[in-house]
Amino acid sequence: MSFFNKQSNIKISMLHTENNLKKSITEFWFRLNKNVTKLNVIILANNDEDKIYTDQNEIYLKHQWYLLAGYEDIKYKKWKFVFNGFDMETETHFNCKVKYLIK
Repeated sequence: MSFFNKQSNIKISMLHTENNLKKSITEFWFRLNKNVTKLNVIILANNDEDKIYTDQNEIYLKHQWYLLAGYEDIKYKKWKFVFNGFDMETETHFNCKVKYLIK
């Protein structure tokens, strides 16, 4: 699934998959259409919240897949991801909300 934020021109593609070694773990992967740094992500599922803080100097290269998180025995089908980062091309901060449904 791909999500586009019109204000920032950031496109986030996401997918989920089973972990190769432990099938009870669901992994969430993402890629961006621009080079980004200072990335942090808030993950929400029902009343649960997880915050992913990355190395603020790391550069996430456009069109590369990155592992965001893995969760064991997930029970939720509706997820919300809030990406906050810095677009290196426009030198602006962005905030992009992604609603993700596991079918």
